[in-house]
Amino acid sequence: MRTGAAAVVLLLLAVPHQAYWPDYEVARRGLLAVLVGLACLLPGTLPARVPLAVGPWNALALWFLARCIGATNHGYALETAAHMLALAALLLFGTAVPLTRMLAATLPTGATVALWTLAQAFGWIDALPGVHDVTATLGNRNAAAEVLALCGAASALLAVGPRGESVSARLRWAAVVTLAACTAALVCNGSRSGLLALPVGCLPALLRPGRVPILAVLAAGVGLWWALGDAPRAPQQPNTAAVAAPSTVEVRLELWRGGLDMVRDRPILGHGSGQFGTEYPRYRRGREWELSTFGGRFLAAPAAAHNDFLQVAIETGLPGLVLLLVGAVWVLCRAPWSSSGPLLCFAVLASVRAPLGNAPAVATAALLGGALLHGSAGRMLALPFRQRLLKGVLVGGMLLWFGVAQLGSQVAAAGMLRRTAARTDPAGQLAAVERALRLRPYDHTLRGLRAQASLQQSAWAKARTDLEFLRRTRPDDELTARLWITLLRGEGRHQEARSALEALRRNAPDDPELALWSAELSVQFGDGRAAVATLYAARDPRLRAQLAVLLDQLAGFAERHALADAKLLRTEQAFVATIDRMTEAPGSDAAERAFERFRGLLVASGTSRGDARPLVLFAIQALALGKRQTAATLAGVAKTRTLEPQHRALLGALLIPLRALPEWRAIL
Repeated sequence: MRTGAAAVVLLLLAVPHQAYWPDYEVARRGLLAVLVGLACLLPGTLPARVPLAVGPWNALALWFLARCIGATNHGYALETAAHMLALAALLLFGTAVPLTRMLAATLPTGATVALWTLAQAFGWIDALPGVHDVTATLGNRNAAAEVLALCGAASALLAVGPRGESVSARLRWAAVVTLAACTAALVCNGSRSGLLALPVGCLPALLRPGRVPILAVLAAGVGLWWALGDAPRAPQQPNTAAVAAPSTVEVRLELWRGGLDMVRDRPILGHGSGQFGTEYPRYRRGREWELSTFGGRFLAAPAAAHNDFLQVAIETGLPGLVLLLVGAVWVLCRAPWSSSGPLLCFAVLASVRAPLGNAPAVATAALLGGALLHGSAGRMLALPFRQRLLKGVLVGGMLLWFGVAQLGSQVAAAGMLRRTAARTDPAGQLAAVERALRLRPYDHTLRGLRAQASLQQSAWAKARTDLEFLRRTRPDDELTARLWITLLRGEGRHQEARSALEALRRNAPDDPELALWSAELSVQFGDGRAAVATLYAARDPRLRAQLAVLLDQLAGFAERHALADAKLLRTEQAFVATIDRMTEAPGSDAAERAFERFRGLLVASGTSRGDARPLVLFAIQALALGKRQTAATLAGVAKTRTLEPQHRALLGALLIPLRALPEWRAIL
């Protein structure tokens, strides 16, 4: 592979972007497989002589292939093995190119991603549709940071010059400019892992005296960001989730503890190539779930261990981890210390992120790792032409097969998401995702998308087919469980839906959507009191803000179906509406009307005699109007009645003025 070809491959991996790809990483890994597969099929691309140091990487790729046996999802397993074969092939291609030329091949990608990031951050170009972080063209902020850090470390090495190789002055200046741009872009990006990895990657260049002061270039990059800080910025969509985001360090620690449990469970063979996302839910810790889902407010399932070394051990066992470490150490030992910066940068990223699945980042590392072995001392292996041809056909054919499937499925599914965003053509949405599934029938995301589209169109049979597949391959997935409950309700199997919902709520007792579903099913089964208790016990502020509306909907449903709990639900809705009115404007006419409506419904229901709520609300209203004596007198009657704890919790701050009265203090 020549320098120009390597530069084009890296650019193609980093630049193309489709905002409606369901999974950017899958699309880019598919593109990488296609490009490497085509290169393998071309005669003469595989080098005739390769260093012995590539042996552990070839063995690792073959071990990934062997660990496809017995995997829960064979499609994911084979795709992961194909990805590792592509990386082993890139390492071979890199051995045929001198390090200086390979470093130069990374400059266009680093400069493009950096300039695009800066332009996006400061509003010079529009942000990508549906993407509001500083992501350049990568669709993910952290994926962009990984590419920027690696290309920045490569630029630092090129600016100083690899030991024993000459670098032209023009190329040095290009490297200096790229390093400054990558530094400024990383500061704009804000990824802490990238900001840590870049200085580590520049460390060998910093320690080696050269004509270019790398520390000054890094400072210039920060200065460039500072100078651009006064430029008009593009308005960004507020991200309320990020405001209250938990510590990512704590999330990672909990994630790694669960990952270590997985390794201890299967230390030799692992859980199978590409099976982390499938198997992890069984080992997921409660604290990690609570942090990642913001206390159950959002669905979140980790797709990676955020530590590539740990993930390799999880999927392929300790033998896979040993092969990975031996291969990395062997390459580093064969190369001068001063040239190891980019690989050290990648190692830092791999310790806290998942760059092994980020196609442009890992392709850059693989090509540079191979170039480090170019011309190194050590035993060389000769590859006869027939052997190279056979390997090229086998590996290239496999990579093309899976690469076309990955990339094609994302392109096809993008049509569905585009129609979904525009809220048009429901039949076209379903047809688009079905085309994608013909290419990748094992894809969990696509199966989930088709199941959701089928449920929206009441196509229960199609939805059941997809959900049964998901329940078989991902039995502990929360989204699958929610969709399964929706299917059971749609099919009229309410008792099964209620049982499945109770099991799911044990893991997420405060989830507002699950609480509402539970209340709806309780009403359908004639247990209105359980429905009210479920909604009152939910602690999510969003559900509390909509509580009167939700109770009104439940009451309307009960009235339409002539259910016995219709009056109870209507009374409770009036109670919550009264609390809302008194909270907004205590003592107002609106609060008085809401109270009279609630009292009338309570009397009509025949349950007013033992209920203290009318007296409590009347006393609150009297205090708001300055009638302290009236409020104190009502306490004598309220002593003989009951105020349920759930009602007391709903009244909340409204009870504070009453507690100031000695007559009410003992009651409340």
